[in-house]
Amino acid sequence: MDLCFTCHVKAKPEFDFICEQDHGCDPIPVTRAMFGALQRTDPRCKGSDQVSAEDAEALKQLGAIVKALTEKK
Repeated sequence: MDLCFTCHVKAKPEFDFICEQDHGCDPIPVTRAMFGALQRTDPRCKGSDQVSAEDAEALKQLGAIVKALTEKK
């Protein structure tokens, strides 16, 4: 929670704990397309094994971000 709070403390009060591009929080490198692809490919959901070309590309980009962040540690 402390890690989350360091970014979310900057959010405008009416947007606390809601990430968007203009709510005051530090930006994160994850796009709406990446979030959507993660949701649509959740293995707990029916049809998650059918990945569109757009979702495959978004997940590929997300994988590159995760790899870069992991390598920084």
